[in-house]
Amino acid sequence: MLEKKSIQFSYNNQPIALAEGVLTLHTALILKHLLEEQGAEVMLTRDKPNQTAFGITFKEWLNTAFKRSVDSSFSINDITEAEKDFLLTKATQREIFRTYFNNIDMRQRAKKINEFAPDLTLVIHYNVDEKNTGWQKPSTRNYNMVFTPGSFLKNELEKPSDRLAFFRLLLSDDIETSLTAGEYMINSFIENLRVPAASPQDADYLTKHCIPLRTQGIYARNLTLTRLIKGSVVYGETLYQDNEKECLLLSKTDTEVYGIKTSARVKQVAEAYFEGVMKYYGVAP
Repeated sequence: MLEKKSIQFSYNNQPIALAEGVLTLHTALILKHLLEEQGAEVMLTRDKPNQTAFGITFKEWLNTAFKRSVDSSFSINDITEAEKDFLLTKATQREIFRTYFNNIDMRQRAKKINEFAPDLTLVIHYNVDEKNTGWQKPSTRNYNMVFTPGSFLKNELEKPSDRLAFFRLLLSDDIETSLTAGEYMINSFIENLRVPAASPQDADYLTKHCIPLRTQGIYARNLTLTRLIKGSVVYGETLYQDNEKECLLLSKTDTEVYGIKTSARVKQVAEAYFEGVMKYYGVAP
């Protein structure tokens, strides 16, 4: 995969192959059904495999919108002339995806979310052990964590749009409401998944790029979506996919729910998000 968000290795003579995009999609689809049964209105930024925020695959975007998008980015000074030349004449598909497309895809997701104007936004991810180099073998480590808005680094306020997002966070209550929602979520992850919350020393990026907040496992981090999405945002990172127990559980297709054939562990993750949401709104599931 171009994004390299997949792991593949053999463990206990069993081949393990996991794609985070599939895990997150199944989680989101199950969660959507659970919430809608309670009367919630739910919008997903994607509801099909390999779908981008533009409603098409990356390859389709590359064939139909790439040059126009680069020209537009250059016209608004979002990229330099040198970056434009590199993208149009020298970059590989992987380089285009990682250095350019991933950013505009995230911005498009934020745009769709802000137009929907939700009461709460959930960003669903599954994590890996950063110390497990190459992810070619299982890890013994396993943690949950949640990111909320904040923790701007000194080089992350250079663009006017980023400074505007910074002031919006200062002048609104988005940081406080995101933290409150995040606390319900991390507690639900710990209780339902039986996996502890990460402390700052459990990953380098938690000390280099984040600010630990009042509850262990919750960190302010200036990611594209925590910065651009308006309102309460909970950016969940459940489990380590490469953990020696999790990789076996997540690689199974041992349950079917709402017509979705997936892992029973994925169903548990969706239910953990669901319980966190319900408790945030004062409704016991």
